[in-house]
Amino acid sequence: MNQYLRRLDEAIREINRWLLAIAIGLALLDLTVVCALHATDLAKLVRDAGRNDAADRIWGASREVNVVPNWF
Repeated sequence: MNQYLRRLDEAIREINRWLLAIAIGLALLDLTVVCALHATDLAKLVRDAGRNDAADRIWGASREVNVVPNWF
């Protein structure tokens, strides 16, 4: 019986290593997606920074402007 418990303990230890590696990989993937989404928003902000009407759209101009943010 002791031999079976030792083998089971070794198998569980190996599975825990794999689960830890998968968890770290998924966390890095999530971080990469979040950074990519923010990078596209930052690129749009930098692209529009040189335009004269960009500040009016952001801060609200005296004229009526319909701006729908593109989240995707």
